[in-house]
Amino acid sequence: MNAMPKMNRRAFVAGSAAVGGGAAGRSAQGGASAQGGSFAQGGSGACSGPCSGIGCAVGSTPMTLPGSCCPVCVPNVACGPCMPPLCSVGFHSEVPVGQCCPVCVPNPGDEICLKGKADYAMFSQQIVMKYQSVSCLNDVDCTVVSLSNACSAGCQPVALVKSLADSLVNNLSQTAATDCATCGPPPPIACPVPSPRCNNGQCTLYFPN
Repeated sequence: MNAMPKMNRRAFVAGSAAVGGGAAGRSAQGGASAQGGSFAQGGSGACSGPCSGIGCAVGSTPMTLPGSCCPVCVPNVACGPCMPPLCSVGFHSEVPVGQCCPVCVPNPGDEICLKGKADYAMFSQQIVMKYQSVSCLNDVDCTVVSLSNACSAGCQPVALVKSLADSLVNNLSQTAATDCATCGPPPPIACPVPSPRCNNGQCTLYFPN
């Protein structure tokens, strides 16, 4: 059984990668945004670190001004009082263009990370299906790999024929190194270890009781 050639995303999508011999996120969300009028405009600078919490007096609210990274207290003018949004990790408070009150938006680096994870998730789903299309004859033809890389915490076991295992891991590791270059390392996750089975010519996962 021949080994699967190395492939990158462009080659895979274009259909030039062939199988021989015989393939999550994203989802960080910001907190709830406050409704407001259209008075002040804001923008984000390059945030070099977390912003310290500020306490604004009655009649003012924290806002991120154009060209700034961290919020400051500004008077509630024209748009009325604003409720400061509760932003989750990876998001910060910012006043969008044409609005008065702040909303939660991704931090600059995290926004790139989220897009990279989404790109990786789409590519990995396609390439795993491609590798798993190679058939098996019996259980000893199959193995299980754990997709642990810069984008994945490793709790994604995949069953496929043994001869293609290293090729799949290498292809996804190279893609993840690019897509998730701005992300921190994923936290380790304790995962069950399944066994491979060959069912009707396809390698599958078997979880013993």
